[in-house]
Amino acid sequence: MKYYFETITRNYFYFDGRARRREFWWFVLFYILILLILSFADRYFGWMITVENSQGETVLYFWKSSFIYVIATAIPRFAITARRLHDFGKSGWLQLIIFIPCIGWMILVILCAQDSQRWDNQYGPNPKRRHRY
Repeated sequence: MKYYFETITRNYFYFDGRARRREFWWFVLFYILILLILSFADRYFGWMITVENSQGETVLYFWKSSFIYVIATAIPRFAITARRLHDFGKSGWLQLIIFIPCIGWMILVILCAQDSQRWDNQYGPNPKRRHRY
């Protein structure tokens, strides 16, 4: 939970530097858990927004609180993913690979699961040396 709140509060716009696997995956875990809870609440209470076309047919709908949460956490998600990619020497722009249909997200998950570079790189010092747990 510590890593989630740290990313949401202190590192909201922080795209520089490096993020350890632990920091990234704890953030992802709590992000998904909160999104699931909000989705359940949206469905249970019927908090839904619908968009209808001129014939009165529903063409788009989304859940209110889940949508607001996803939009509010978009920047920290991009920031922590960029820092995670920096940790093993890749550019943060590589996260745009997620837009490749079907396999983009799988490639990004595999990349984010890699271990850190043991040495300093152009994005900063190795964060593992600072945090000996």
